Amino acid sequence: MELHNYYTVRVGGRTHTAFNSLAEDFWLKAANFSRWANFLSLTAQDGTRVSAPAALEFLNCDCSRGGVLRASYRAEVICEQKRYVSAELCCEDGAAGVMSSAEIDVDGGGESAEITATIMLSAVAGEGVCLSAGNNPLIKRLLGCGDETEFEMGWGECDYPAVPCVRSSDLMGEILPADFVFDGNMNVSSRSPMQGCELVLYGGGESALRAVRPYTVSARSVAANIDSRRAVLLNEKPIESIYELAVDGTKSLRINSGTVAKAAFAAIEGKVRNLGADGEIKSDPDGEYIAFITTGYVEVYEVDVLDAECVLRVERTDEETEICRGGSLAMWNNSSLVIHERAEDGTYSSFSTAFPASYDRVIVREGDRYHCGYRRSTAYYRFEVTRAGKRQLEQVRVTSALFFAGRCGDAIAYGDKKLYVKTIDTDISADYACAGLALTTQLRDECVAGENFVITEEGGVTKLYDLVHDRVDEIEKGLKVCGNLAFGNGSAYAYDYYNGMRKIEGNYRISGATGACLTRRGLWVLLGGKLYAYYLSGGGTAVLMPAGSAGKQAVIGVRERNYEGLGKKAKFIIGGNNGVGRYT
Repeated sequence: MELHNYYTVRVGGRTHTAFNSLAEDFWLKAANFSRWANFLSLTAQDGTRVSAPAALEFLNCDCSRGGVLRASYRAEVICEQKRYVSAELCCEDGAAGVMSSAEIDVDGGGESAEITATIMLSAVAGEGVCLSAGNNPLIKRLLGCGDETEFEMGWGECDYPAVPCVRSSDLMGEILPADFVFDGNMNVSSRSPMQGCELVLYGGGESALRAVRPYTVSARSVAANIDSRRAVLLNEKPIESIYELAVDGTKSLRINSGTVAKAAFAAIEGKVRNLGADGEIKSDPDGEYIAFITTGYVEVYEVDVLDAECVLRVERTDEETEICRGGSLAMWNNSSLVIHERAEDGTYSSFSTAFPASYDRVIVREGDRYHCGYRRSTAYYRFEVTRAGKRQLEQVRVTSALFFAGRCGDAIAYGDKKLYVKTIDTDISADYACAGLALTTQLRDECVAGENFVITEEGGVTKLYDLVHDRVDEIEKGLKVCGNLAFGNGSAYAYDYYNGMRKIEGNYRISGATGACLTRRGLWVLLGGKLYAYYLSGGGTAVLMPAGSAGKQAVIGVRERNYEGLGKKAKFIIGGNNGVGRYT
C-alpha cells in the first residue's frame, strides 16, 4: 500500500501546492484511528498553528469503479501575520495528531485561507490477494474516513481474488473475529477458518480484502458408484482437472465433466471488448475456450476463470461458427466446412472439406476426428471429418416440423418423434430414452437444442426435455440457448450432468442480452454489444459417465487442491512497503 497526499492552499488570490510525507508513526495511528482525517492545519515558522475540522468533499473507495482511489478534504482557517511553512492533515487537533504534512511557503495577512488535501491510495497487491469492490471499509479507513467497525475474517467459495467482486454473504461460511495489531506495519490477524478456499477480511459486514489460501495440487484416484443418471458429483475438494476414468476396470477415452453452477456475482464489466450490435459469443463443451464472433472476424480466447487470452483471430463473412473442445474453431457456410484446429502446443493449422447448403448443423470434436451432422429438407446426414477427408456415416429421413439436433456431451443428439444419440462409432440412444420426447406427436412451433437438453414450444406450453435424466419439465418461454446455458426474461439457467437444468441465482444482468455462454467459472453476457463477465460460484464437479455405466463402479483420476494452514493463524499485512500480503 502506498499513500500520496496532494495539498492546495489558497490565500489572498494566490495558490500554493505541495505533496506530502507521512508521519513516522502513520501506520500505528491508522491502526488505532478508524477516522484519522479530522483536521486540516497550517503551521507557522514560529511553530504556532491554525486549524479547522476537515470536511470530506469527495470519496472513491470502490476499486471496480475506475479512477484513482482517493478522498478529498477541505477546511478554511484565518491566517495571522506570519509565514506558514507546513500544511497538515491530523487525526487530533495539535502537533501530536499529525498524520501527514507538506512543506509550503505562504505569507498570512489576516486573510481566510482554504486548505484542501487529496489522499490517493496505490494498492500493491501481494500474491493471491486483492481489494474487494464496493463500499470497501479498509480503503475508507486508509483514506482517513473509515467508520467505527469491527473487523472479521471468514472463508468463502470464490477462489479468484483478481476479480474485485463484492463478496456475497451467500458464499460465506465460518466468520471469526479479527484484530488490528501493529508490529512495524498495520496488519490484521485471526485464526484461519477450517474450511474454504478463500479468506475474506470483513469490516462492518462489508468485504475488504480477499485472498486464496496457499495450496498444493496433488493427484489421486477417487472411487465412486455411478448413479442412475450416469453421473458422479465430486465436491470434497476443488478439482483442478480430471485426467483418467475407468468403469469396472475398463478405461474410457471420453470424460465429460463440468462445474455445477449455483450463483453468479458481479465482476469486472466490459472486461474484454465491445463486440457491437451484431456480435455473438459461444463457448466450447468444456468451458475452456470462448469465441467472440462479429460480422468481420472471429476471435478464440482461452479462458482462465475470467481472464481471457486471445489465441486465434480469423476473418469471417457469413459462416456459421462453432467452438469445439480443445479450442478448435469450425466455420461452416453453404459450400464448405473450414476447421482451424488447435494442437496441444497451442499452434493452429487449418483444413477444409466441401459440404452442400444445409440447416441444423452440429459439430463435435473427438480427438483428431470431427463428428458433423446437418439437415437438408427431410433428410439428416452424419459425417466423420478428418484432415484426410470426410466419410458419410448415416442418412435418415426426418419430419421437418418435429426435427431437432444438438450436442449431447461427446455425441450428436437428433430426431423428431424419436431421440437418437450417437458418437462417430457408437449408437448410445438407449441411454437417452427421454420417453416424453419419444411419445409426443404434437407439432412444435419452436425447438432449440442445447448441451444435453431440448426446449420446445408445443401448443402454448414450453417444455424442457432433459436428455440425460430422461425427464420432461415445463420452463418459461422465450429462452435463448447456447451450449449448457438457457437465458432470457432476466433469468439464466445452467445445465449440469448431476442436477439437470436449474436457475442461476445472484446479481448478474441478463435482461435484453443478445448472447450469453458459460465457461467453467464464468457467466459471459453480451448486452448492448458490450461484454460482461460474472464469476460463478460452484457446487462441485459433475462427471458424466460413458454409455451403459449406470449402477457400476468408477475410478476417477483427479488433480485436486490441498489447502494449507487450516485452523492456524492468518494475517493480512496492510501497511509499509510489503503491499497487501497474507501469511497463514
